[in-house]
Amino acid sequence: MQDFRDALARWEFAAVCAANFLAFLSASTLALFAVVLQKAGHSDATIGLILSAGAAPFAVAALAAGPLITRYGSLKPMLAAMVLMAVSHLALELVHRDAVLATIARVLGGIGGGICVPAGMLYAQTRLTERRFVYLFGIFTSTLPLPNVLGPALAELYLDRFGADGFFLATAAPSLLGIALASVLRRGEPLKRGGGRPLSYLAVLRLKEIRLVYLSYLAFGAILGFGSSYMAVLLHGREVPVAYYFSTYTFCVFGSRFVLMSKVQALSRDMVIFAGALLQATAFLLLFLFASTPVTVLVGLLYGLGHSVMFPSLTAWANQHIPPADRGTSTALSQSMFALGMTLTPLVGGVVVGHLGLDALVLLLSLLGFAVALPLGLRVKGLRPD
Repeated sequence: MQDFRDALARWEFAAVCAANFLAFLSASTLALFAVVLQKAGHSDATIGLILSAGAAPFAVAALAAGPLITRYGSLKPMLAAMVLMAVSHLALELVHRDAVLATIARVLGGIGGGICVPAGMLYAQTRLTERRFVYLFGIFTSTLPLPNVLGPALAELYLDRFGADGFFLATAAPSLLGIALASVLRRGEPLKRGGGRPLSYLAVLRLKEIRLVYLSYLAFGAILGFGSSYMAVLLHGREVPVAYYFSTYTFCVFGSRFVLMSKVQALSRDMVIFAGALLQATAFLLLFLFASTPVTVLVGLLYGLGHSVMFPSLTAWANQHIPPADRGTSTALSQSMFALGMTLTPLVGGVVVGHLGLDALVLLLSLLGFAVALPLGLRVKGLRPD
């Protein structure tokens, strides 16, 4: 069995990886958006509102992506979403000095991102066979966080050299290239169903065989949300350089996706998922127990490894029980649950931190990880039906 559906699918898979990378490379340059807003004279409160405006629309749009993919296929929604992201980004050049208009632009960008991720994921899946699905799909999903390694540095370089003028025009260039690349991909029609009505989100959640998939996305999305919201604050308080965690985590994620996953593909899927959950929960337990720099490096390694191997395997698990025509719904639901988890951490976590402190939030997230890992482990032992 070949790795790709046909000879053209190999090129299309590489192209959709590149197109998504370029689209989110432009989005990642907004890590320096706060600097531009400060130069425009906005207050700290206003800057916080503008920066966070895209988060909730992303999660809601991910749910909207399911029906769109079911009706139009995966490519058209992905391409339309990329265009919306680019328009939102370009519009900031004109409106970033106006708080209301800048917020609207960020909302539109969040909607575009929420649709683009599940649509792109499904398009990549339809190019692959089962032979090395976990490995190759893991490579595709790496193209979504990989821009965060490069984008902020490129944005900082532009601001240092040229200032804020033209910032959004220049940083939109990768997304426009990504749109051009995606526009030449083969148009895929919506997959035909064998019979019956399309599965709704509620119907998917009722499938007892894969409920743990969506619970895992929610729980481990919440754990990932700590990294983007509180990790830097925690490490600063412990006088541990932030780079020790984030550099180690990033290196491990991409190293394992491109190298280790080819070996993991041959192992039991249930064992891989359980091991990924256990590594992430253990990493946060160590983060709670120890504050030293060496342990912080170890935390980054364990968490990066667990995160990297777990999520492509969860997708393969869900696909086993979802008809091809309904995988747009299941993929959109997975990404919405993941985004919801990431959003809940700064919202609910703020209450925990305010009353009990950051260390308590780390412990609670670790316990949440172990609580989900337990039923995943029972599956490995054969005590739960597949």
